[in-house]
Amino acid sequence: MSGNPKRNPTLQRLALLVATALSVFTLGCSLTEKLSLKPASPKSPTGAGLDSKSLVDLGALSQSSNKAGLDLAAMMDEAEELRAKKIACAKGPKRSMLVLSGGGSYGAFQSGVLKGWGETGGRPEFDVITGVSTGALVAAITFPGPDMDSIGEMIFTSVSNRDIFKKKNIVVGLTQGYVADTKPLREMIDAMVTDEYLDRVAGQHTLGRRLYVGTTNLETRRQVIWDMGNIALKHRTDGSSKKLFRDILQASAAIPGMFPPVSIPIEVGGKVYEEKHVDGGVTAGVFLRPFALNPGGARESLAGSDIYILVAGKLYADPGPVGKDLMSLGSSTVAALLSGQVRDELAEIYAVSAFQGIHFHLGAVPENYPITMKSSEFDKKQMRELFQEGRRLGQTGMLWRKTPPGASPGEQPEVRGGNHLYQMPDKSRVPEWVK
Repeated sequence: MSGNPKRNPTLQRLALLVATALSVFTLGCSLTEKLSLKPASPKSPTGAGLDSKSLVDLGALSQSSNKAGLDLAAMMDEAEELRAKKIACAKGPKRSMLVLSGGGSYGAFQSGVLKGWGETGGRPEFDVITGVSTGALVAAITFPGPDMDSIGEMIFTSVSNRDIFKKKNIVVGLTQGYVADTKPLREMIDAMVTDEYLDRVAGQHTLGRRLYVGTTNLETRRQVIWDMGNIALKHRTDGSSKKLFRDILQASAAIPGMFPPVSIPIEVGGKVYEEKHVDGGVTAGVFLRPFALNPGGARESLAGSDIYILVAGKLYADPGPVGKDLMSLGSSTVAALLSGQVRDELAEIYAVSAFQGIHFHLGAVPENYPITMKSSEFDKKQMRELFQEGRRLGQTGMLWRKTPPGASPGEQPEVRGGNHLYQMPDKSRVPEWVK
Protein backbone atom coordinates (compact mmCIF):
# COMPACT_ATOMS: atom_id res chain seq x y z
CA MET A 1 0.00 0.00 0.00
CA SER A 2 2.97 2.36 0.31
CA GLY A 3 3.76 2.69 -3.44
CA ASN A 4 3.84 6.03 -5.18
CA PRO A 5 2.56 8.76 -2.81
CA LYS A 6 0.75 10.45 -5.69
CA ARG A 7 -1.45 7.36 -6.06
CA ASN A 8 -2.19 6.86 -2.38
CA PRO A 9 -5.54 8.60 -1.65
CA THR A 10 -5.12 8.39 2.13
CA LEU A 11 -1.67 9.95 2.00
CA GLN A 12 -2.92 12.61 -0.41
CA ARG A 13 -5.74 13.59 1.94
CA LEU A 14 -3.36 13.69 4.91
CA ALA A 15 -0.85 15.76 2.92
CA LEU A 16 -3.54 18.22 1.89
CA LEU A 17 -4.73 18.63 5.49
CA VAL A 18 -1.24 19.25 6.85
CA ALA A 19 -0.33 21.52 3.94
CA THR A 20 -3.41 23.60 4.65
CA ALA A 21 -2.36 23.97 8.26
CA LEU A 22 1.15 24.94 7.20
CA SER A 23 -0.14 27.47 4.72
CA VAL A 24 -1.59 29.44 7.63
CA PHE A 25 1.93 30.67 8.24
CA THR A 26 2.17 32.21 4.79
CA LEU A 27 0.51 35.18 6.46
CA GLY A 28 3.57 35.57 8.68
CA CYS A 29 4.81 38.89 7.33
CA SER A 30 1.45 40.56 6.73
CA LEU A 31 -0.19 43.17 8.89
CA THR A 32 -3.55 43.25 7.08
CA GLU A 33 -4.72 40.01 5.52
CA LYS A 34 -8.18 39.28 4.24
CA LEU A 35 -9.87 37.16 6.86
CA SER A 36 -11.54 34.67 4.54
CA LEU A 37 -10.87 32.79 1.35
CA LYS A 38 -14.53 31.92 0.69
CA PRO A 39 -17.83 33.57 1.56
CA ALA A 40 -19.21 32.88 5.01
CA SER A 41 -22.82 32.77 6.13
CA PRO A 42 -24.70 36.03 5.48
CA LYS A 43 -25.59 35.86 9.17
CA SER A 44 -22.15 37.25 10.02
CA PRO A 45 -22.11 41.08 10.30
CA THR A 46 -19.73 41.63 7.39
CA GLY A 47 -21.42 38.88 5.38
CA ALA A 48 -24.66 40.81 5.74
CA GLY A 49 -23.05 44.06 4.62
CA LEU A 50 -22.61 45.73 8.02
CA ASP A 51 -19.51 47.71 8.96
CA SER A 52 -18.41 45.66 11.95
CA LYS A 53 -16.08 48.46 13.08
CA SER A 54 -19.11 50.66 13.75
CA LEU A 55 -20.91 48.21 16.06
CA VAL A 56 -20.86 49.24 19.72
CA ASP A 57 -22.49 48.45 23.03
CA LEU A 58 -23.85 51.88 24.04
CA GLY A 59 -24.03 50.83 27.68
CA ALA A 60 -20.31 50.17 27.83
CA LEU A 61 -19.19 52.86 25.36
CA SER A 62 -17.82 55.15 28.07
CA GLN A 63 -15.30 52.50 29.08
CA SER A 64 -13.88 52.00 25.58
CA SER A 65 -11.41 54.88 25.85
CA ASN A 66 -9.62 53.12 28.70
CA LYS A 67 -7.42 50.08 28.33
CA ALA A 68 -6.69 48.02 31.45
CA GLY A 69 -8.14 50.86 33.52
CA LEU A 70 -5.63 53.43 32.20
CA ASP A 71 -6.57 56.75 30.64
CA LEU A 72 -4.66 56.62 27.37
CA ALA A 73 -5.37 60.25 26.48
CA ALA A 74 -3.99 61.49 29.80
CA MET A 75 -0.91 59.29 29.47
CA MET A 76 -0.24 60.63 25.98
CA ASP A 77 -0.62 64.22 27.22
CA GLU A 78 2.07 63.53 29.81
CA ALA A 79 4.25 61.83 27.20
CA GLU A 80 3.99 64.83 24.89
CA GLU A 81 4.82 67.22 27.74
CA LEU A 82 7.93 65.19 28.48
CA ARG A 83 8.88 65.14 24.81
CA ALA A 84 8.48 68.93 24.54
CA LYS A 85 10.66 69.52 27.61
CA LYS A 86 13.38 67.25 26.23
CA ILE A 87 13.30 68.99 22.85
CA ALA A 88 13.43 72.43 24.47
CA CYS A 89 16.70 71.44 26.15
CA ALA A 90 18.14 69.67 23.10
CA LYS A 91 21.90 70.08 22.67
CA GLY A 92 23.02 66.83 21.06
CA PRO A 93 23.09 65.74 17.41
CA LYS A 94 19.88 65.55 15.41
CA ARG A 95 19.49 62.17 13.75
CA SER A 96 16.90 60.68 11.40
CA MET A 97 15.88 57.04 11.73
CA LEU A 98 13.76 54.96 9.37
CA VAL A 99 11.99 51.81 10.57
CA LEU A 100 10.43 49.46 7.99
CA SER A 101 7.98 46.66 8.79
CA GLY A 102 7.36 43.41 6.97
CA GLY A 103 4.39 42.98 4.65
CA GLY A 104 5.24 40.98 1.53
CA SER A 105 3.84 42.59 -1.62
CA TYR A 106 2.62 45.53 0.48
CA GLY A 107 6.25 46.64 0.47
CA ALA A 108 5.19 48.42 -2.74
CA PHE A 109 3.62 51.05 -0.49
CA GLN A 110 6.86 51.65 1.42
CA SER A 111 8.84 51.86 -1.79
CA GLY A 112 6.32 54.31 -3.26
CA VAL A 113 6.39 56.58 -0.20
CA LEU A 114 10.18 56.74 -0.25
CA LYS A 115 10.20 57.42 -4.00
CA GLY A 116 7.66 60.25 -3.73
CA TRP A 117 9.33 61.69 -0.63
CA GLY A 118 12.69 61.69 -2.41
CA GLU A 119 11.18 63.53 -5.38
CA THR A 120 10.30 66.45 -3.10
CA GLY A 121 13.93 66.88 -2.09
CA GLY A 122 12.93 66.74 1.57
CA ARG A 123 13.72 63.13 2.39
CA PRO A 124 16.47 62.87 5.02
CA GLU A 125 19.66 60.90 4.55
CA PHE A 126 18.69 58.52 7.33
CA ASP A 127 21.40 57.91 9.91
CA VAL A 128 19.85 54.55 10.85
CA ILE A 129 17.58 52.26 8.81
CA THR A 130 16.10 49.02 10.16
CA GLY A 131 13.97 46.48 8.35
CA VAL A 132 12.47 43.01 8.52
CA SER A 133 11.05 40.76 5.80
CA THR A 134 10.03 42.87 2.79
CA GLY A 135 11.11 45.89 4.83
CA ALA A 136 14.64 44.46 4.91
CA LEU A 137 14.75 44.51 1.12
CA VAL A 138 13.38 48.07 1.00
CA ALA A 139 15.94 49.09 3.64
CA ALA A 140 18.80 47.58 1.64
CA ILE A 141 17.63 49.44 -1.48
CA THR A 142 17.17 52.77 0.34
CA PHE A 143 20.40 52.82 2.36
CA PRO A 144 23.01 53.61 -0.35
CA GLY A 145 21.12 56.64 -1.69
CA PRO A 146 18.04 57.99 -3.55
CA ASP A 147 19.43 56.95 -6.94
CA MET A 148 18.44 53.36 -6.05
CA ASP A 149 14.75 54.26 -5.68
CA SER A 150 14.23 53.20 -9.29
CA ILE A 151 15.31 49.66 -8.35
CA GLY A 152 12.64 49.55 -5.65
CA GLU A 153 10.05 50.82 -8.12
CA MET A 154 11.04 48.17 -10.65
CA ILE A 155 10.88 45.35 -8.11
CA PHE A 156 7.59 46.33 -6.52
CA THR A 157 5.72 47.20 -9.70
CA SER A 158 6.87 44.53 -12.14
CA VAL A 159 7.31 41.25 -10.26
CA SER A 160 4.74 38.47 -10.02
CA ASN A 161 4.53 35.34 -7.91
CA ARG A 162 6.75 33.41 -10.30
CA ASP A 163 9.45 36.09 -9.95
CA ILE A 164 9.56 35.43 -6.19
CA PHE A 165 8.90 31.73 -5.69
CA LYS A 166 8.00 28.45 -7.36
CA LYS A 167 5.38 26.20 -5.81
CA LYS A 168 6.44 22.65 -5.00
CA ASN A 169 4.55 19.37 -5.10
CA ILE A 170 2.64 19.36 -1.81
CA VAL A 171 3.71 15.86 -0.79
CA VAL A 172 7.36 16.64 -1.50
CA GLY A 173 7.02 20.00 0.21
CA LEU A 174 5.67 18.41 3.37
CA THR A 175 8.69 16.17 3.70
CA GLN A 176 10.99 19.20 3.38
CA GLY A 177 9.02 21.58 5.62
CA TYR A 178 8.15 24.21 3.01
CA VAL A 179 5.86 24.42 -0.01
CA ALA A 180 7.66 26.94 -2.26
CA ASP A 181 11.17 27.38 -3.62
CA THR A 182 12.58 30.93 -3.43
CA LYS A 183 15.29 30.53 -6.06
CA PRO A 184 13.82 33.42 -8.14
CA LEU A 185 13.94 35.72 -5.09
CA ARG A 186 17.54 34.72 -4.42
CA GLU A 187 18.49 35.48 -8.01
CA MET A 188 16.97 38.94 -7.60
CA ILE A 189 18.93 39.54 -4.38
CA ASP A 190 22.15 38.29 -5.96
CA ALA A 191 21.70 40.65 -8.91
CA MET A 192 21.34 43.62 -6.56
CA VAL A 193 24.04 42.78 -4.01
CA THR A 194 27.14 43.15 -6.16
CA ASP A 195 30.67 44.15 -5.12
CA GLU A 196 29.93 47.71 -6.21
CA TYR A 197 26.75 47.78 -4.13
CA LEU A 198 28.60 46.49 -1.06
CA ASP A 199 31.29 49.14 -1.57
CA ARG A 200 28.58 51.80 -1.34
CA VAL A 201 27.06 50.29 1.81
CA ALA A 202 30.52 50.01 3.38
CA GLY A 203 31.29 53.61 2.45
CA GLN A 204 28.12 54.87 4.16
CA HIS A 205 28.93 52.72 7.19
CA THR A 206 32.34 54.37 7.57
CA LEU A 207 30.56 57.74 7.55
CA GLY A 208 28.61 56.66 10.63
CA ARG A 209 25.34 55.57 9.04
CA ARG A 210 23.89 52.17 10.00
CA LEU A 211 21.76 49.53 8.29
CA TYR A 212 20.22 46.80 10.47
CA VAL A 213 18.20 43.78 9.31
CA GLY A 214 16.31 41.40 11.59
CA THR A 215 15.97 37.62 11.19
CA THR A 216 14.65 34.87 13.47
CA ASN A 217 17.01 32.14 14.68
CA LEU A 218 14.91 28.96 14.71
CA GLU A 219 17.14 27.23 17.25
CA THR A 220 16.99 29.99 19.87
CA ARG A 221 13.52 31.23 18.80
CA ARG A 222 14.89 34.76 19.12
CA GLN A 223 15.45 37.79 16.96
CA VAL A 224 18.92 38.36 15.52
CA ILE A 225 19.84 41.90 14.44
CA TRP A 226 22.53 42.05 11.77
CA ASP A 227 24.81 45.06 11.26
CA MET A 228 24.81 44.94 7.48
CA GLY A 229 27.30 47.77 7.01
CA ASN A 230 29.88 45.98 9.12
CA ILE A 231 29.40 42.85 7.00
CA ALA A 232 29.76 44.90 3.81
CA LEU A 233 33.06 46.36 5.09
CA LYS A 234 34.68 42.93 4.95
CA HIS A 235 33.58 41.79 1.52
CA ARG A 236 36.81 42.74 -0.26
CA THR A 237 38.94 40.74 2.19
CA ASP A 238 36.51 38.03 3.29
CA GLY A 239 35.07 36.05 0.40
CA SER A 240 32.13 34.82 2.49
CA SER A 241 30.82 38.29 3.40
CA LYS A 242 28.95 38.85 0.15
CA LYS A 243 27.17 35.50 0.51
CA LEU A 244 26.36 36.26 4.17
CA PHE A 245 24.84 39.63 3.20
CA ARG A 246 22.69 37.93 0.57
CA ASP A 247 21.74 35.08 2.91
CA ILE A 248 20.50 37.52 5.56
CA LEU A 249 18.23 39.38 3.12
CA GLN A 250 16.81 36.08 1.90
CA ALA A 251 16.37 34.76 5.46
CA SER A 252 14.54 37.84 6.66
CA ALA A 253 11.83 37.17 4.06
CA ALA A 254 11.68 33.37 4.54
CA ILE A 255 8.06 32.88 5.65
CA PRO A 256 7.92 29.73 7.86
CA GLY A 257 6.02 26.85 6.32
CA MET A 258 6.00 28.48 2.89
CA PHE A 259 9.64 29.31 2.14
CA PRO A 260 12.70 27.28 3.20
CA PRO A 261 14.76 28.50 6.15
CA VAL A 262 18.18 29.83 5.19
CA SER A 263 21.30 28.10 6.52
CA ILE A 264 23.84 30.56 7.90
CA PRO A 265 27.25 29.22 8.98
CA ILE A 266 28.78 30.45 12.24
CA GLU A 267 32.24 29.82 13.66
CA VAL A 268 32.75 29.01 17.35
CA GLY A 269 36.20 28.20 18.66
CA GLY A 270 37.52 27.43 15.21
CA LYS A 271 34.67 25.04 14.46
CA VAL A 272 31.94 25.78 11.92
CA TYR A 273 28.29 25.22 12.80
CA GLU A 274 25.06 25.96 10.97
CA GLU A 275 22.06 28.00 12.08
CA LYS A 276 18.62 28.11 10.44
CA HIS A 277 17.11 31.58 10.03
CA VAL A 278 13.64 32.66 8.87
CA ASP A 279 11.43 35.74 8.54
CA GLY A 280 12.45 38.50 10.96
CA GLY A 281 8.78 39.45 11.30
CA VAL A 282 8.14 36.29 13.34
CA THR A 283 9.93 37.77 16.37
CA ALA A 284 9.59 41.51 15.67
CA GLY A 285 7.36 43.16 13.08
CA VAL A 286 9.32 46.41 13.52
CA PHE A 287 12.36 47.16 15.66
CA LEU A 288 14.56 49.98 16.87
CA ARG A 289 16.87 48.98 19.71
CA PRO A 290 18.70 51.48 21.97
CA PHE A 291 22.15 50.74 20.52
CA ALA A 292 20.87 51.76 17.08
CA LEU A 293 19.99 55.24 18.34
CA ASN A 294 23.66 56.07 19.00
CA PRO A 295 25.67 53.74 16.75
CA GLY A 296 28.94 55.41 17.75
CA GLY A 297 28.43 54.35 21.35
CA ALA A 298 28.39 57.89 22.72
CA ARG A 299 25.79 58.62 25.37
CA GLU A 300 24.48 61.74 23.67
CA SER A 301 20.99 63.13 23.89
CA LEU A 302 18.98 62.62 20.71
CA ALA A 303 16.28 65.13 21.65
CA GLY A 304 14.96 66.82 18.55
CA SER A 305 15.78 63.85 16.31
CA ASP A 306 13.18 62.08 14.16
CA ILE A 307 11.91 58.50 13.93
CA TYR A 308 9.96 57.63 10.80
CA ILE A 309 8.12 54.29 10.75
CA LEU A 310 6.64 52.93 7.54
CA VAL A 311 4.23 50.01 7.91
CA ALA A 312 3.72 47.83 4.83
CA GLY A 313 -0.02 47.49 5.34
CA LYS A 314 -2.79 48.94 7.47
CA LEU A 315 -2.58 49.42 11.21
CA TYR A 316 -5.90 47.61 11.60
CA ALA A 317 -7.11 44.87 9.28
CA ASP A 318 -10.17 45.31 7.09
CA PRO A 319 -13.02 43.27 8.57
CA GLY A 320 -14.24 40.34 6.51
CA PRO A 321 -16.30 37.16 6.89
CA VAL A 322 -14.41 34.21 8.35
CA GLY A 323 -14.82 30.94 6.48
CA LYS A 324 -15.36 27.61 8.19
CA ASP A 325 -12.33 25.86 6.75
CA LEU A 326 -9.07 25.30 8.63
CA MET A 327 -7.07 27.75 6.56
CA SER A 328 -9.54 30.63 7.00
CA LEU A 329 -9.84 30.11 10.74
CA GLY A 330 -6.10 29.70 11.18
CA SER A 331 -5.17 32.66 8.99
CA SER A 332 -7.60 34.93 10.83
CA THR A 333 -6.06 33.92 14.16
CA VAL A 334 -2.47 34.35 13.01
CA ALA A 335 -3.21 37.68 11.29
CA ALA A 336 -4.84 39.04 14.46
CA LEU A 337 -1.90 37.85 16.58
CA LEU A 338 0.73 39.42 14.35
CA SER A 339 -1.21 42.66 13.88
CA GLY A 340 -1.52 43.05 17.64
CA GLN A 341 2.19 42.31 18.07
CA VAL A 342 3.17 45.02 15.58
CA ARG A 343 0.88 47.58 17.22
CA ASP A 344 2.44 46.82 20.61
CA GLU A 345 5.91 47.27 19.13
CA LEU A 346 4.85 50.61 17.63
CA ALA A 347 3.55 51.71 21.03
CA GLU A 348 6.90 50.76 22.56
CA ILE A 349 8.80 52.86 19.99
CA TYR A 350 6.40 55.74 20.68
CA ALA A 351 7.16 55.52 24.41
CA VAL A 352 10.92 55.44 23.77
CA SER A 353 10.66 58.43 21.45
CA ALA A 354 8.72 60.44 24.05
CA PHE A 355 11.21 59.60 26.81
CA GLN A 356 14.15 60.55 24.57
CA GLY A 357 12.51 63.70 23.20
CA ILE A 358 12.47 62.34 19.64
CA HIS A 359 9.80 63.31 17.11
CA PHE A 360 7.54 60.33 16.27
CA HIS A 361 6.22 59.88 12.72
CA LEU A 362 4.11 56.84 11.76
CA GLY A 363 2.89 56.04 8.25
CA ALA A 364 0.72 53.16 7.01
CA VAL A 365 -1.65 52.33 4.17
CA PRO A 366 -4.75 54.54 4.68
CA GLU A 367 -7.70 52.84 6.32
CA ASN A 368 -10.02 53.53 3.38
CA TYR A 369 -7.60 52.33 0.69
CA PRO A 370 -8.95 49.14 -0.97
CA ILE A 371 -6.68 46.08 -1.01
CA THR A 372 -7.93 42.71 -2.23
CA MET A 373 -4.65 40.81 -2.62
CA LYS A 374 -2.97 39.02 0.27
CA SER A 375 0.56 40.08 1.16
CA SER A 376 1.85 36.70 -0.06
CA GLU A 377 0.42 37.44 -3.53
CA PHE A 378 2.33 39.56 -6.02
CA ASP A 379 -0.34 41.06 -8.26
CA LYS A 380 1.40 43.50 -10.62
CA LYS A 381 -1.65 45.71 -11.13
CA GLN A 382 -2.45 46.11 -7.44
CA MET A 383 1.20 46.56 -6.53
CA ARG A 384 1.56 49.34 -9.09
CA GLU A 385 -1.54 51.03 -7.67
CA LEU A 386 -0.28 50.63 -4.11
CA PHE A 387 3.13 52.02 -5.13
CA GLN A 388 1.46 55.06 -6.71
CA GLU A 389 -0.68 55.65 -3.62
CA GLY A 390 2.46 55.58 -1.47
CA ARG A 391 4.23 57.88 -3.93
CA ARG A 392 1.36 60.38 -3.80
CA LEU A 393 1.38 60.41 0.00
CA GLY A 394 5.17 60.69 0.05
CA GLN A 395 5.00 63.73 -2.23
CA THR A 396 2.21 65.47 -0.30
CA GLY A 397 3.38 64.60 3.19
CA MET A 398 -0.22 63.68 4.09
CA LEU A 399 0.90 60.37 5.50
CA TRP A 400 2.43 60.88 8.90
CA ARG A 401 0.64 60.69 12.21
CA LYS A 402 2.28 61.58 15.50
CA THR A 403 0.33 59.16 17.65
CA PRO A 404 0.65 55.40 18.22
CA PRO A 405 -2.03 52.85 17.27
CA GLY A 406 -4.99 53.01 19.62
CA ALA A 407 -4.94 56.78 20.00
CA SER A 408 -7.31 57.73 17.18
CA PRO A 409 -11.11 57.35 17.08
CA GLY A 410 -12.24 53.83 16.28
CA GLU A 411 -8.91 52.26 17.27
CA GLN A 412 -9.72 51.50 20.89
CA PRO A 413 -10.52 47.91 21.92
CA GLU A 414 -14.19 47.09 22.04
CA VAL A 415 -15.82 46.99 25.47
CA ARG A 416 -19.09 45.10 25.69
CA GLY A 417 -21.43 44.41 28.55
CA GLY A 418 -23.68 42.25 26.43
CA ASN A 419 -24.55 41.31 22.87
CA HIS A 420 -27.14 43.98 22.05
CA LEU A 421 -25.23 46.33 19.79
CA TYR A 422 -25.88 49.60 17.97
CA GLN A 423 -24.48 50.59 14.58
CA MET A 424 -22.92 54.03 14.78
CA PRO A 425 -23.73 56.47 11.95
CA ASP A 426 -21.28 56.66 9.06
CA LYS A 427 -18.40 59.07 9.59
CA SER A 428 -15.60 60.33 7.42
CA ARG A 429 -12.79 57.81 7.14
CA VAL A 430 -10.21 60.56 6.59
CA PRO A 431 -7.62 60.15 9.36
CA GLU A 432 -7.30 63.00 11.86
CA TRP A 433 -3.69 63.67 10.92
CA VAL A 434 -4.72 64.39 7.30
CA LYS A 435 -7.31 67.03 8.17
